Amino acid sequence: MNAALYLTHYQNDKRPLLRDLVLPLVLEIQARPGIERAYAERHWKFGPHVRLIVQGEDGAMQAALDAAKVQAEAYLAAHPSAAVLDEAAYLARSEKLGTLELEPGPYGPLRPDNSVVVGAAPDRQGVLGSPEAEDFRAQYFAALTPAVLRTLQADTGNTAERLIRLARIFVLYASTYPFGVYSGHISYRSHLEEFLFRQGGGEKLRAAFAQKYAPIRQEVLRAVDGVSSGGRDEVLSLWETQFRRMWPIGRQLADAGLLAADPTATMQRAAAGINPEAQARWAFGPDYQFSEFHQELRKFNISETWYHVEMFSTYRTLMNFMYSVLPLMDISPTERYFVNYMVSEAMQELHGQDWQGFFEQWWVQLREEGVA
Repeated sequence: MNAALYLTHYQNDKRPLLRDLVLPLVLEIQARPGIERAYAERHWKFGPHVRLIVQGEDGAMQAALDAAKVQAEAYLAAHPSAAVLDEAAYLARSEKLGTLELEPGPYGPLRPDNSVVVGAAPDRQGVLGSPEAEDFRAQYFAALTPAVLRTLQADTGNTAERLIRLARIFVLYASTYPFGVYSGHISYRSHLEEFLFRQGGGEKLRAAFAQKYAPIRQEVLRAVDGVSSGGRDEVLSLWETQFRRMWPIGRQLADAGLLAADPTATMQRAAAGINPEAQARWAFGPDYQFSEFHQELRKFNISETWYHVEMFSTYRTLMNFMYSVLPLMDISPTERYFVNYMVSEAMQELHGQDWQGFFEQWWVQLREEGVA
């Protein structure tokens, strides 16, 4: 059985709440007898909130949630959010987020600010594709809790430092890819190019990213090169331990066909329950447009056998899980894409090769192997 404690907190900056209350609570609950798993998520549905999800024996789970509720209410009474929320605007934004994230409605009414309630745990099996994938995600979130907490504790409040630390984490994850850190980082470029292409003023945003990157470029290069060369500190070591522990678990699921090689069909089924706009986003009809990067990438879809499908399914799934953890560190979507930009630019400069050159090299390899 599982259930969740929902802490509604309208204030945008949730780092103190997460660092001082929620994540320590998760670790405390994880250590209780009869608890199978506990982890935290940040979400927007029914109002900005953090939810603490607990799985385990009924009695142990209820006792843990009751104790956590008392602590949460005391914390919010002492440290209340004082933010003002425009409910109509928030509900309109929730509709858009529901379309983008395939989160079904209704999205209201909003829970009151600083409220704490126990309720059913969210069900994301429809988007993840299988109960095994959903359980794997829960396992990932639970395992990463100490690393996320330690990252928050190391946060000095300097935005550039925070984003450079995240760049280190991204490079660290890319280094787990069996074909090497440069090949692994190409997924960051992929996500960046897709995001920029879907934005009306994508090139303007790219220019803004470039301007923001310029003054910290040398520091980013040192950070990326350091991690690529094996440099670790205490915080990165926590992340690396769990990244490497999760990989064989994910690979076993992928080998069993439980991590979809192509999530399109899963997303299309989920979109059917949202709205026509969500369905159109995942239709991929003849008029669907792709970025220059993805036009070139799609040319490699020449075979299903050489593609190492299970390996990439594992890598992609774990990367998406990592992205889902970022809101627990108060990282916004735009900041995440900026870090994708930072890592992509730094890797390209350090290796003396852009993505076009990488693709050309890939074609040479495929021809030598007789695939292309």
